[in-house]
Amino acid sequence: MSTLLNAVVAVTIVISAVPANQAISQGELQRFTSIGRYPLGCNDATLAANGLRAKPTTDPALLHEAARVYRACATGDYGTGSSTLRNQANFNAAAALLLAARHEAATDALRDARASKALADVIAGYTHPRSVQTPALNDDPSIYRTDAGRIARDAAALLEAMNGPTST
Repeated sequence: MSTLLNAVVAVTIVISAVPANQAISQGELQRFTSIGRYPLGCNDATLAANGLRAKPTTDPALLHEAARVYRACATGDYGTGSSTLRNQANFNAAAALLLAARHEAATDALRDARASKALADVIAGYTHPRSVQTPALNDDPSIYRTDAGRIARDAAALLEAMNGPTST
């Protein structure tokens, strides 16, 4: 009986996922959820990244937990003191939320795609605080800024597939 129930739940999840034109492959997005290293003060983020690196997943519950600990690192003492760490943690969270959104029912996917897009838009638009004195700091985009723009576009495509065309 429980096997049948699990099969019905699995089929429901697959049928409920919202199809959208996505430029980032699942494998690349899974890699984005775990790139980077975290300092000792962000131990939970380290554990999440190591776990996702060792065993990539599309399980929304695990991805939500990873996004939560990445955001905690980004907004904690370490993240607020380092724009690089904050951008890395927010990038990992945006990737985890977009990957979760791709594997959820529409209501949850909508929430996660919005959150992913919001985080990714901030990173893609990031301007280094010292760029006024040294404009070259913004001439060489980091992986986080470049790929965050891709995440934002995929999240926007997912939102459009769920809501219809939207203005940005």
